[in-house]
Amino acid sequence: MYMGIGFLFAVLTLVAVLVAVISRIHDRAVRLTTSRLLARLPQSMEEIEADKDLLRAEFAMSTCRFEKSLEQLKHKSTEQIVELGKRGDVINRLKINRDALNVELTELKAQLEMLKADKSLRCAEFAMSTCRFEKSLEQLRHKSTDQVVELGKRADVINRLKINRDALKVELIELNAQLEALKQKPIASRGSAKASRARSSRGRLAADSNDAKQRAL
Repeated sequence: MYMGIGFLFAVLTLVAVLVAVISRIHDRAVRLTTSRLLARLPQSMEEIEADKDLLRAEFAMSTCRFEKSLEQLKHKSTEQIVELGKRGDVINRLKINRDALNVELTELKAQLEMLKADKSLRCAEFAMSTCRFEKSLEQLRHKSTDQVVELGKRADVINRLKINRDALKVELIELNAQLEALKQKPIASRGSAKASRARSSRGRLAADSNDAKQRAL
């Protein structure tokens, strides 16, 4: 109980001390604030007029600065409007160029499609002409082969005919020699021998011609 009473008394003493200190601090703050306010307030009408003149001058300077800033803003806005107009013209020209390029691009696409179709047609025609050329070449090859074979056959026939011609020439020379020999014999024997030789030569010629015809066929 005594301890509690002592604790309360100590607390009350501390509060009283704090209140006294705080009141003194507050009074000092009030005095300082009052002195500062009094120092700021003008003491006479001259000072008040001077303060008013200073405020007017500051207001005039701020107004002048504001007017200059406003004039600069007007100039800037005018320049920006002019620049926007120029850019609008450029944008319009670019749009016109874009539309022209789109039209030209469409025409080029149409021409490209036509060229592709023409190319396909030409490729088809080239393929057909190549096929026809190959067929013609094959036919020419067959014809040339047949012609070569035919020429070979004809060459063989010509060679045989040349051989027969040479044989006939030899036989003709022999016949001429025999005729020369027969001229030295009597006429009767000469006629019989001549007839027999003529018959034999006719038979040989007929056989050779038949043989040549069969070979040619």
